[in-house]
Amino acid sequence: MPTKKKTTKAKATKTKAQPQTKKAPVVEEQDVVAPEVETTVADEAEEPAPVQTPPKQPKPQKEPYTYFVLLPEFMSQAKLSFVGYEGMDGNWEFLYDGRKDKNTKDFIPVRFYMSYRARERQMRIPNGKKDMFGKSWVEYLRNSPYCKGSELQKFRGTIPWYKEMKEDEDAVIAIEAKETRLEAENKAMALTDTERIAVCNLIGIFTDKPSIQKHRVLEYAGGNPLDFLELVNSPNFLLRSLIRQAIQAKVIKLMGTVHVWGPTTLGGDENATIAFLLNNPQVKSSLEQAVKMES
Repeated sequence: MPTKKKTTKAKATKTKAQPQTKKAPVVEEQDVVAPEVETTVADEAEEPAPVQTPPKQPKPQKEPYTYFVLLPEFMSQAKLSFVGYEGMDGNWEFLYDGRKDKNTKDFIPVRFYMSYRARERQMRIPNGKKDMFGKSWVEYLRNSPYCKGSELQKFRGTIPWYKEMKEDEDAVIAIEAKETRLEAENKAMALTDTERIAVCNLIGIFTDKPSIQKHRVLEYAGGNPLDFLELVNSPNFLLRSLIRQAIQAKVIKLMGTVHVWGPTTLGGDENATIAFLLNNPQVKSSLEQAVKMES
């Protein structure tokens, strides 16, 4: 009998699937916030109170300038000045700002001056200012024999004509000077065209350009406030201006101090001419017409 062959079935070997490892979820880093803790009154009492430091007080700033003012008894002087002085040791002291003589090329010492004019009644010197050789301007003026109370002034017996401003009365002098200057400049700005031209004639400014007239008159008022106020407050300053303008236009001729117009002698000087024109209004009107024709 035929023999049956045994067929062996290959058993499929099942491989067990390896378990997949789960990756840990990526957690974004976050700031850790401490949980709020309720504090009791007892807890707060235990903490020391913060120490408050007082604010720093600003340091008092030094005055950046030193002022020297003209003494009241010298207010009538036209100008007082000096260019150097002999020190206690017999050597001469000077200040130099770098200027040179055009011819010799030598350094020129600084000249200091004061006068009765408002802007020249005081000197304002920066405290740190030094000359080209490092010498202090303030100390130089403070030690001058012309500065009241300086050692050199006492030693030499020099008559002083200025002093360092320290007292209230000195400040009053400086304030009055500024007020006078301000008054004069305000008066100059308020002049009418006729008054401005009259002032120009009196101070020697002969131009027909209003802008130049205003500028020159304002400069004169600021530099010479007392003279300016005396001029414009004079009752006859317009008439005095007419006479000056007539002389400039060669309508009036001067023979010495005598004012002559044609065959007519107006006066022996300017004041006499003003008196003559006030007493003869017809001559005054004719003179005004003659000046207009020549201008």
